[in-house]
Amino acid sequence: MEATNPSAESAQAIYRRAMRFVEFEPWPQRFAIVLSSLAAIPVVLAILVLSRTVSLWLDSTAPGNLFRHGGRHGGPVVWPLIDHLADESGPSQLIAVVIMIAGLGFSWAILYWLGEWFAGRAAARTGERLRLAGFHQAMRLGALSPLPDDLAPSLDRGVEAVQVALRRSLAGLPRAVTGLFLALATALVLSPWFALLSISATCLAWSLAKACLAVGRARSKAEERLLAESLGRLGKIVHDIPAIKAQGLESLARDIIDGELAASAAHQAAHRGFSTMGRAAATLAAGGVLTGWLFAGFHLVESGRIGLSDLVFLGMCQPALAHWFLGLSRSREADRRASSAARGLFQFLDQRGKVRQVPGAHSPGALSQGLEFDHVNVRSAGKTLLHDFSMVVPAKAKVALVGGTHQEKRALLGLVARLADPEKGEIRWDGISLKLCGIEPLRAATGWVVAPFVVVGGSSVGENILAGREKLTDADADAVSRATHLDRFTRALPEGKDTRVGHGGTELPPIAAYLVALSRAIVGNPSLLVVEEPDLETSEDDRALLDDALLRAFEERTVLLAARTLRMIASCDTVVMIEHGSVAAHGTHADLMAKSAIYRDLVHRDLSGSLSGK
Repeated sequence: MEATNPSAESAQAIYRRAMRFVEFEPWPQRFAIVLSSLAAIPVVLAILVLSRTVSLWLDSTAPGNLFRHGGRHGGPVVWPLIDHLADESGPSQLIAVVIMIAGLGFSWAILYWLGEWFAGRAAARTGERLRLAGFHQAMRLGALSPLPDDLAPSLDRGVEAVQVALRRSLAGLPRAVTGLFLALATALVLSPWFALLSISATCLAWSLAKACLAVGRARSKAEERLLAESLGRLGKIVHDIPAIKAQGLESLARDIIDGELAASAAHQAAHRGFSTMGRAAATLAAGGVLTGWLFAGFHLVESGRIGLSDLVFLGMCQPALAHWFLGLSRSREADRRASSAARGLFQFLDQRGKVRQVPGAHSPGALSQGLEFDHVNVRSAGKTLLHDFSMVVPAKAKVALVGGTHQEKRALLGLVARLADPEKGEIRWDGISLKLCGIEPLRAATGWVVAPFVVVGGSSVGENILAGREKLTDADADAVSRATHLDRFTRALPEGKDTRVGHGGTELPPIAAYLVALSRAIVGNPSLLVVEEPDLETSEDDRALLDDALLRAFEERTVLLAARTLRMIASCDTVVMIEHGSVAAHGTHADLMAKSAIYRDLVHRDLSGSLSGK
């Protein structure tokens, strides 16, 4: 799901497309934004109350005349109630201030967590829709389309990154923007020039810290790359040790290893050192700027140009401003990660399936003439699986596929159910191209028993057999269970075929899972059965039961079998041997044993272990 070098603009556009999923939940989205914005107000008010109180207390208790200008000199009296509380003497003043600040703190906490809850809910619902869209897309593309092997984890990682960014955008971003705006607006009202100086000092400190960290990270990453290169060279030497020993190069290789180990240790120490130095330089730079701001502030207070309350208020605002700046930075970083994740998600969601249904598609009936493969070519992941493959499967015939790789045989079997279409050539059902047939009617006329033999967890055995087909009943499931001998396993379950199996239920043995898949394939009485013989470790009794179930399922049907054992090969009318994606030989088992040395070698090499019970 990796994208190929998209521009930042396209990544952001795709991320905005992902964010529009939030519009499915408008009220949680709006509540989160409003509550997160309001949560910044109590913080600023609490800082204002505390700064006025502290400045006036210092003015009245500190020795000398440093604080003689108190809290009133710089700017108008913004909050008469605060000044009134601060002017009161005795414990009532402290109690009133503590109650006011505590009330503001509680209101902030309530608004903060409510905003987080609503933002989390909206992001979770958005993630649910993105995951749902992803898995529905996987269903549409089909089993043989180029789906990534780690589709589920990749979808989950991508959706999680989008969810984090959405939650920060809904909750953290409004709170940070509102907090910055309120703090700066209040500071400008109290003392415009000193507020501008404070804003400049904060921005300068932030910029210097970011620059120091960026330089430290760049140097650290450069050393990390050199470390990786050194370790890579060491790995190559280790890989070549047999050849080194054979050619008498141990002493030379030992010197190289010693040098590379010393270099890697130096690179590792430098990597750590540059990272630490970057953080230390950032701390010193920011601390130096803020210390200069503090001395400038004390000088302005002493000279009477600003009030002490201005200095205390803006001093208390500095950590809050840094926190809000950090919130903005984290939101931006989350946006960048979400852009990359959304890019991959929507690139996958925008893929078009290779299998399409034409308008007015033919609805195939029971296979009456046969299935024909005419010069079929199939490629997957840049690899040719079938090349110029041609064969005819007459109606009611049993055809065994042997040789080739599992991937080649499964690609061939997948073509029958139109999980994929051939790049070249044609497959015809009673003379009609499969590309002109409706996909659902075709799959209904085909029984499919190819690995993985799926048992849907949380459903009963009977539900797994009927697979949601409304025209079928429990009586049909019972009948087919007896025909495939699945009933021998279900009778041992706590509730028979109504027992919940898989995740959250009873775990079925592999042979029972295969018989469930076989029962599901034939319960609708298809005219064509596509079967892969299972590779299971079984007892002789279970093997005989499995073979009998397969032979019963084959009766009165056309069968295309990916065979593993001589017993099942011998039960088929025709054997088709595949080699390098093409038909190498075909005929009965006896004919091929007599005429084909390649087939005889295949039987003795790969199937000799199945001679018993032939």
